[in-house]
Parts: sequence; structure tokens; C-alpha cells
Amino acid sequence: MKIESSFIELNSDQRRALIDSQQLWQVWTETEKRAAGYKGSMRWRTLKGVTYLIRIDAYKRENSLGPISEETKELYETFLEGKRAVKERVKTLKGKLNTQAKINKALGIGRVPVIAAKVLRQLDRVGLLGNNVSVVGTNALFAYEAVCGVFISRDATATADLDIIYGTRTRLRLGAVNEPDRSFIAQLKKADRSFQRMDNQQYRAVNDDGYMVDLIHPEANPPWAEMRTSIGEAADDLQSSAIQNLNWIGSARRFDAIAIDEQGTPVRIATIDPREFALFKYWMGTKAENREPVKRHRDFMQAFVTAHLVTAYLPHLAFTPEEMQTFPKVIREAPPPEFWEGKIE
Repeated sequence: MKIESSFIELNSDQRRALIDSQQLWQVWTETEKRAAGYKGSMRWRTLKGVTYLIRIDAYKRENSLGPISEETKELYETFLEGKRAVKERVKTLKGKLNTQAKINKALGIGRVPVIAAKVLRQLDRVGLLGNNVSVVGTNALFAYEAVCGVFISRDATATADLDIIYGTRTRLRLGAVNEPDRSFIAQLKKADRSFQRMDNQQYRAVNDDGYMVDLIHPEANPPWAEMRTSIGEAADDLQSSAIQNLNWIGSARRFDAIAIDEQGTPVRIATIDPREFALFKYWMGTKAENREPVKRHRDFMQAFVTAHLVTAYLPHLAFTPEEMQTFPKVIREAPPPEFWEGKIE
């Protein structure tokens, strides 16, 4: 396997566009958070001869901020000015994002499937991504290549599903959504309304195009321990499926990157450390007794490509068996010496 043939480096124009997009997206997400604080309105209301300042949130809930005074007048004016300013900033940034997306698309740097990006942006918007859920599986490669400034071969990155791992022991964070929407399936539907949970595989949702999102979690440890398998309380919410040999994920190091989707729009991907991804994929490739040959070949390809990217482009990430202490010894000792050098012939 010639690792060098499994990826190509971005040219100078592509690299510059990627950096510009990543910086612009960071500004956009901060602005979006600020704008969320101005949703709803403020108004004056007179009750029994006394005028009060009323704050009305995005869900029409009302809260009195006190009777009219110099303080509440200033609060009212500050709110109106802040809302006007952030609205203008959102409009400006949207225009810049649209322009940058066209540039990205023309330069061919969009990589993440559009539907996967829509799902991840929605999970990010409501505070789940990187807190309760993370990306595992093939889509993690888009984060690694974005940081390294390369395109990994489509043979390694092609996928028709998105694997999301649910940290069942983490505290639920869904602060940006209304109470009726506090479920994982509701967030998927906001990305694509055609998503439906499969009856015979309740950990999986599929849309009209056949794109699948799987919600998984590590096995309980000890096995009899109770674990929460759904994010929300909705009757049709996904029930995450326990996956063997994922117990290490709870202590896996986190890795974030801003990649570009196929339409040229940035998307944040929260996943696991590429060193741990590479080692796990190598181990998966050795499971000849219950792993299909075509999947094992792909596991090995993804493992060695990722290992090479770490050693060649991410020298600050020490890549040795000693750094992989979250894995059992049998897994750490599985790869040959050339794996840790990120190469194989």
C-alpha cells in the first residue's frame, strides 16, 4: 500500500481559501451565539397604572424586568441597539460566507457530504456536538485532512452514513432548543425533515435519499450498569446501540477541526484524536474472523493514511505505543513497527 498515493496536498490557493473559511466560520459562530441572545423582543406594558419593561423570549415567554426607571430605559435602549447591530453583522457575514462558499466550490475544496454537514451544524448549534456527541468512523477523516491541508483519497473517505457516538454519562446539554425539541431525532429533522427512525434498528435514522445516521455508545462497564440510551424523551427518539470495544472512547482525547462541505460551506467536526483513530482502525482490520474482507482492507487503508498524516503533518502529536494508554495492551501491540512511522509498502 503506497500511502503517498492515498492523498494529495492542497495547492496555495486552496490552502488560503481553507484558512479564510475557517477564520470566517469562527467569527460567524460567535456572532450566531450573540444573535441568539437577542431573539424575542422587549416592550413597555402598563399594568394598574405602573409601566413595566417586559422581555419576551423566542418562545413567547414573558418576564418583567422591573418598572420604568432610568435603569430600565437604558436597558431597553441597549437591547434595541445591540439587536440592530448584531442583525447587521449577521447580514454582512452571511454575504461573506456565500461569497467564500462559491470560491471554495470553484477551487474544489468542499469535501464533507452536504447532509452530514447539515446534521453536524445543527448538533453544534444546539450545543450537543463535542459535549454529548462526537463523530466517529469515516467522517472523522475530513477533520484530519482539513487540519493537515490535504485531500485523502475518495477510496478511504467515501461513505453513505454518519456515525455519532453518544456519551451516555455526560450531562445533557440542549440549551438552545425549545422543550418539545429536546430529542436527537428532532435535531436530525431540523437538518432534513425526511429523517425517520428505522423500526427494526432504533439506533439508526435514514432520510429519503438513503443517508443514514447511527447513534452508538460504548458498552456498559460493568456490563450490568444502567446506561441512558436516548438523548431526549420523545417516543420516536433514537435509542443508541452499544458497540463492543469502544470503552476507551470515554477517555479518548478530543480533536476539533473546521472542514468544508461539498457546497463550500464550513462545518465544525468534533471527533477523536487521529492517533487513536488510526490505532483503532488498524485493530479493526485485524478482526478477520468477523470482519468482511472489503471492510478490513478499508480499515487498514484508513489506519495507515491517518498514521502517516500524524507523523508527517502533526509532529506535535507524539505517536508511540506509550501515548496510546487508553487502549488495552493487546491492541497497542498489534501494529508492526512501520505503522508507528506512518508508512507501509
